[in-house]
Formats: sequence, structure tokens, C-alpha cells
Amino acid sequence: MEIYVTEAHMGAVAGFMKGYVMIEETKARFKGVIFGRIGGHNVSVKFMPAAVSALGKKGIDADELSLEVQAAIVQGRFETVAGAKHVADPAIGPPGDHKT
Repeated sequence: MEIYVTEAHMGAVAGFMKGYVMIEETKARFKGVIFGRIGGHNVSVKFMPAAVSALGKKGIDADELSLEVQAAIVQGRFETVAGAKHVADPAIGPPGDHKT
């Protein structure tokens, strides 16, 4: 499983992110909410309806995968795509500084 963040916007307490997971040659897009100050770092990820359908056809439970993706993102196991949109996201870094 490879996780890519394409967009992240951080606020004072929470932020929003978009990205996708590559799993078994399937690209599954997700949106998420990032929490960084209350109770420690946490992420809530929700797959887009088309992704849920594509994953289901491969026998992959989207809810279980979302838990795995959330844990991986909190642990820093993701990549950013070149040209990712972000505003004040320390996980991605300053504009132009990408992990890819």
C-alpha cells in the first residue's frame, strides 16, 4: 500500500487533506480531517464513493483500509506528490519542499 497526499490545509486546531492510496493496482481517493493539538495527532480518512466501490470489487473493506491509512499517516508513512497544494502543514513542509 502506498499513500499519497495531494492537498493539505491546516487551521489552528484542525486541517483538511486529500489524497489517494495505491493498493493492488487500484487508486482509491480519499478526503480527511487532520487533528494536531487536541489529544495528540490523529487523522480521520473517508474514501470517495467510487473508491469504496472499486475496493469492494477487489474484496477490500474500505472501513478497515481507512483505519490502516489513518495509522500510516499519523506515523508519517506517506508521500506528497510534486505540486501538492498545502497551507501551513508541517508534515508536508514549506511550499516547494516535497518528499517525492
